Amino acid sequence: MPGGYFYLIERTPEGSTKLSNPLPMDEFVGFVNAPEPAKPRKVSKLDLAMEEQISRSGRARNSESD
Repeated sequence: MPGGYFYLIERTPEGSTKLSNPLPMDEFVGFVNAPEPAKPRKVSKLDLAMEEQISRSGRARNSESD
């Protein structure tokens, strides 16, 4: 839909039914995801180690620029 708005349509052999009003993208995503909550993200030990390393390197850079 022009203007950055989205709406959900259910198509059946009998025709189309509009399930929502036009919504901005963030609200549309929330509307679509509402019936089923987001699945928890699986995180491996390597993912955790990488996130820790990234956060440590970010702190080191921030302290150097002070």
